[in-house]
Amino acid sequence: QDAAASLVITFDGRIDNREELVRLLQASGCPPSADTDVEIALRAYQCWGGACAERILGDFAFAIWDGARNTLFCARDIFGTRPLYYHHRPGTAFTFASTPDALFAGGVVARQLNEARIADYLVSELEGIDKTSTFYQDVFRLPPAHTLTVSPRGMSITRYWKPEPGPELQLASDREYEEAFLETFREAVRCRLRGGDMVSSMLSGGLDSSSIVGVARALRLEAGDPPFRTYSVMSREPATCIETRAIHQMLKLDSLDPTTFSADQLPDLYPELAEQTWHLEEPFDFHMIVPRSLAILAKRQGVRVMLDGIDGDSVLSEGMFLPRLVRRGKLVTAWREATGLRQVYPGESPVGVELMNAMRAAFVPDWIRMGLRPLRRKQQWKQVLADSRIHPEFADRIHLQDRLETLNETFRARRPLDRDSDNAGTIDHPFIVCGVERYERVAAASSLESRHPFLDRRVVEFCMRLPDSQKIRNGWPKSILRRAMAGYLPQEVCSRRGKGHLSSYLTASWVKRLYPEISKTLHAARDVLAPYVQASALQESIDYYQFHGEHDAPWRLYELTHLANWLKQQKSKK
Repeated sequence: QDAAASLVITFDGRIDNREELVRLLQASGCPPSADTDVEIALRAYQCWGGACAERILGDFAFAIWDGARNTLFCARDIFGTRPLYYHHRPGTAFTFASTPDALFAGGVVARQLNEARIADYLVSELEGIDKTSTFYQDVFRLPPAHTLTVSPRGMSITRYWKPEPGPELQLASDREYEEAFLETFREAVRCRLRGGDMVSSMLSGGLDSSSIVGVARALRLEAGDPPFRTYSVMSREPATCIETRAIHQMLKLDSLDPTTFSADQLPDLYPELAEQTWHLEEPFDFHMIVPRSLAILAKRQGVRVMLDGIDGDSVLSEGMFLPRLVRRGKLVTAWREATGLRQVYPGESPVGVELMNAMRAAFVPDWIRMGLRPLRRKQQWKQVLADSRIHPEFADRIHLQDRLETLNETFRARRPLDRDSDNAGTIDHPFIVCGVERYERVAAASSLESRHPFLDRRVVEFCMRLPDSQKIRNGWPKSILRRAMAGYLPQEVCSRRGKGHLSSYLTASWVKRLYPEISKTLHAARDVLAPYVQASALQESIDYYQFHGEHDAPWRLYELTHLANWLKQQKSKK
């Protein structure tokens, strides 16, 4: 608070470019009176007003009351790492908070369900329909990379950053690209190591989390700090699990303090895991068993911060590079890349099929695509009804087909043959925001802070300018990352093939343990689910699991159980 300037701030987050901002603020006559992120953010607003958000690098959500202007100013970081929910009743009330429950506690807004979001849950791809929806009527998320201003004149929301790749980065050699990337990435990791021994990282065995651990370990070694803590889920059968084998390779490095976890240790996490499983802030988080388990373990050991590899896949994505090669007539290069890609990821579509798809994307006219659209919509609609178990009458009531078309338009807005549009569309898609928000909620449930080095603005903006040849080469995706990590990671990790995820392994084990409770909950909650889910489809899933025990039935039952449980809890809170 600054009474003299009539400013009051509430701040949640971390500022990464502190030194730069302090210098600029001192030069502008607004020097911070304390070396804290809160004070720096307050002085940034005092100096630059609403333009302060675009100058701040880091993870943040904050609100500043400006008494002199009779204005409330709110801002959220570019990927929504920190939550900010709000309710606005023009001319009457504006409230904001980090959770919807906090809004309801104020008594200004009623707890009324937004049923369209329930449909989004049942049709999982619709989780990413936008960056504003919530499960409640008249409650919204402030979109990432936006500011919000409220005054007696009304409310306005302004975007302060968007992904704009700019001119392609042209350097003289691969080595120069690697050094430039490494400088940027090391700084992103360094900024997120604030907190000393209370900072740790997930280590999944994937290239992204391994790179974070490798760089963090090196930085701590250079500083003379104790070993870096890591948390991993591992299978008991490394011969059949590429992730587990990669983790074993990483843990051969010195100066790591690893904690590993497997499915047969799930009972060791009671009662925290059971409590968090059945009391979710949003049902979308039902499948986050891996980060939830590791967060509980970290909290027990006094850790306060967990780094992770989200969303290196998007930041380093090569996008629709094959159609771009084909369109430019580089057919030999396209063949070589498709062949190499299939060697890295065996078991996918044959090379010939990939190239035919690339040629279709490169040359089929838009008028033909438009003509096929009604047929594709019909096929998609049938598939959605079959897969989601959603009640057809409910789907009609909330205009589900329109919501699907809204999502489809988000994908169609990208122009895959244009590198800039393809890159920007990948980074700007709501799916990234949804993933970040899920990780934040899971971490917060264990009083942890999640940090994402690959979503550092400097890393994102650097990678958007990379040529395709630096992102994928001879079929090796994330080529620049693999090359830059030589010396930081074991060679077996840098050159690992295939892709896996231990989430399915751990979730399947957890669901089997919980099945008696799942069955009990579903039978008791049929009336709660009836408006949204086809009763016959629900019973079919139950019967299938009881007789066969495999396929996707356990996952679907687990998903529906969480929806039923969450709906019952919402009724009890009214």
